[in-house]
Amino acid sequence: MDNYVKKKFSKLSLLAATKLILLMTIGVEAFAQDGQQPLDILTWGGAYQQSQEKAYFEPFLKAQSIQIKPRTHLTEDGQTIVDRLAVDDSWDIADLSSKDESEACEKGLLRQIKIEEVLLEDEASEDDFLPGAIRKCGIGSVAWSSVIISNRRKFRKRQPKTVKDLFDIGRFPGKRALPKGPKYILEMALMAEGVPASEVYEQLDTVDGEDRAFEILEKLRGHVIWWEQAAEPLKILNDGQAVMALAYSGRAFNEITSQRHPFDIIWDGQIYDVEYWTISKKTDEADAALKFVSFALGTERMAEQARWFPYGPMRKSAVATVGNHALLNVDMKRFIPTTPDHMRKALQLNTDWWKMNEKRLITRFDAWLKDGSSEIEKAEVPNAGSQ
Repeated sequence: MDNYVKKKFSKLSLLAATKLILLMTIGVEAFAQDGQQPLDILTWGGAYQQSQEKAYFEPFLKAQSIQIKPRTHLTEDGQTIVDRLAVDDSWDIADLSSKDESEACEKGLLRQIKIEEVLLEDEASEDDFLPGAIRKCGIGSVAWSSVIISNRRKFRKRQPKTVKDLFDIGRFPGKRALPKGPKYILEMALMAEGVPASEVYEQLDTVDGEDRAFEILEKLRGHVIWWEQAAEPLKILNDGQAVMALAYSGRAFNEITSQRHPFDIIWDGQIYDVEYWTISKKTDEADAALKFVSFALGTERMAEQARWFPYGPMRKSAVATVGNHALLNVDMKRFIPTTPDHMRKALQLNTDWWKMNEKRLITRFDAWLKDGSSEIEKAEVPNAGSQ
């Protein structure tokens, strides 16, 4: 997940920020139930955690008299999130990426969650969840995505609207700002050629499919500015160095709404990833943890988070009820990845597949770059920050 977005996406006006701080200072401890231990929840901090406070933590305390103790994921040098989970016995619930959920589940760190344990709303069903939401040890909360962003002022005759347009230098001339690695690019290359999202990884798993993806990528040879930090692509776009970029949707929201940049999000061919609610296998508060996850998966609660932060709820009923941003006069359905229109040709990032194939594909991608080194440009973006 894009940590920078979680921490710093919200460059609101001073008045709006002040309102948010005031709303966040409710004395929630007064509602805590006597004798009930607080639920220790690991999450991501920043504006993302603030949206969870408003949508989940404070309402849950009022509804159940169970206090929440949120903590930000912290790791030491060389330590992964899963490494940290393994040595930290104090957490009860963790908000995890698909990659971390899969690895932590495989290592036996997480309690298996059955959907019937947490889906308690009247007439609610498993079918209300979007593809990829229900896993062995986690239930999907929100989705974030990698998308194509275009600068509409760079195109006069026509505007790019599909993933195919990213690879069409003839109709849409200009540089592209792309991540310096095979992930996302190879999937989009195949989708640009008409491969359905459901078949992308099946084809990439074959020699012919992989070769085809690199052949499509060859169309962009000499027309790419490669970025390595998540802050770079939208800066490159805004500086006029590129006309299209592959970037994160949450960052695009801030650039479009707060910074007023003339960017358009192309949702066709988006690649989304999911954040999951998970429960520690070692927790002594399993019943309370299940109550929280059930509460947080409620339609109204999930929609409420999307009113504070531009990630998409993983329930159809929640998506349908998302309205304007809680502080800005902005329709959030324009910016969340999980609306029906945005999901029509969406692909869920297969982190398990990348775990098995990334090293090999990075080697091939680097060799591909080296073959055309005289034509490759590197973005000059001083102090761009890190993801």
